[in-house]
Amino acid sequence: MPKTRQQLSAEYLDRIGYDPFVDDPDILLDKVEQTLAEYDEIAGGTCLVASIGRAEIYLIDGDYLVYGVTASGDPRVCHSEGMAREIASGVAA
Repeated sequence: MPKTRQQLSAEYLDRIGYDPFVDDPDILLDKVEQTLAEYDEIAGGTCLVASIGRAEIYLIDGDYLVYGVTASGDPRVCHSEGMAREIASGVAA
């Protein structure tokens, strides 16, 4: 049985940290399911998620590390992609 929009929203929020339907109300359910599957594949490893300005976000063992945002060079550790993108966006301007 296919998952409902509400079920996918809850799963995405739990795993990735934000609701994709809030960001893009027209996103297709298949796309959300595909993104969740891709997330599950890489959640145990290391993956560059995004480069925003001088900041880079990596997914490492389920945590999002944002490099390029501290004076010391140490990464900021975030527990959701949304939080990491917000921090990275703050230095991108």
